[in-house]
Amino acid sequence: MGFISAFVLAVGLATCLPIFTAGIKCLQCNVFVRGSTNTCDNPSTQTGCYSCLKTLTKIKMHDRWGVQKISAVISRYCIREVSSALYRDEGCYKHPNNGGYTERCYCYSNNCNSGMTLRPQWMSLCIVLSTAMFFGGVFR
Repeated sequence: MGFISAFVLAVGLATCLPIFTAGIKCLQCNVFVRGSTNTCDNPSTQTGCYSCLKTLTKIKMHDRWGVQKISAVISRYCIREVSSALYRDEGCYKHPNNGGYTERCYCYSNNCNSGMTLRPQWMSLCIVLSTAMFFGGVFR
């Protein structure tokens, strides 16, 4: 591998390193903590998160005969533990529940659970570019 290829690979990895080592920031709201709930009108910013999670739960409620009402709740979370039960690849996963569904969206960059849709994940881009640069330099 030439000097320039090695340098570009080193810079690429150094750019991506904070993603792997430092915790990220996530918004957290509609979460019951220590007897109180903060709403998504005024979410708190959590630091030291492993990943961010945004959930959308929609349920059809039958208040009266023949009348349906849809209830939708959005929650945002900071996931601090790395475990197989909490880890998912970045993206959204829909699960049916009683009378509706819950959609869980996982992401791995700062404040990625803040908007209506999730932002692209930069970690995947860093891995692909670093791998391409490494193998491109090795096989020349």
